[in-house]
Amino acid sequence: GVKVEPQLVLDKYCQNFRLPMQVLGQVMWQVLDKYPYWITVAGQFASSENPITAHFTGLDLYWASPLTLSAAAGASSEALVTSTPDSWTLDKEPFETSPERAQMLLFSEPENTGTRVLAAAVRGELASFFRGKGIPKREGESRSWQSVLESAKDARLVVVGDADFASNLMDFTEAAYNLGFLANAAEWLSNSEDLLAIKTRLARDVRLNRIQEPSRRLAAVLTTEIVNVAVIPLAVIAFGLVRLLLRRKKSAIRAEEE
Repeated sequence: GVKVEPQLVLDKYCQNFRLPMQVLGQVMWQVLDKYPYWITVAGQFASSENPITAHFTGLDLYWASPLTLSAAAGASSEALVTSTPDSWTLDKEPFETSPERAQMLLFSEPENTGTRVLAAAVRGELASFFRGKGIPKREGESRSWQSVLESAKDARLVVVGDADFASNLMDFTEAAYNLGFLANAAEWLSNSEDLLAIKTRLARDVRLNRIQEPSRRLAAVLTTEIVNVAVIPLAVIAFGLVRLLLRRKKSAIRAEEE
């Protein structure tokens, strides 16, 4: 089974907190800074085994809770997406979610860092919520069925530790790929795995987010800048000087021969 823990997951790999503002009749975004409660998941932290995430294009989660997977008779569960090893949890309320203060959490050194499951898939025999209960009744509505289905033998379930990832909060982080994840989950839940495999065959995560660790990202950026600003121009200049010297040498040899 899958259990949603009463905690909040924070991750150093996160989105900026943004607020919409009206400027001369146009919507502009005020970017505050990194907000560790808004987790963004990269492809290396998504399962390549499940069709939902086999060709992962990204997922942003807002104030997500971790999931705990446990064994259940007749059913199996698997993690779909996880946080990075630099993530951690807040376990006690009240949670400090203010954008102005949350950035300081990025410089903290929590003791409970580690990967957390953020979304999972369950498949197999699942008991009905109404097992052992009477048929639900609604005033003014009659039902033709006479008994409650106790369980389903090949049921499917997708659990995400965040209720806001499919809301209009997607606009705040430009996370259109959240809809892609939702559509893939719907296809998988409807047993359309073949159609899902065809649809996602060409899907790719085009974000420049392969390196997750902030220090390594900074080192990669600095290395790229040095190569582009210094190494390549110097190499071009050196190549030009070598060609110029070779031409002069050839001209001198020709002059001597003449």
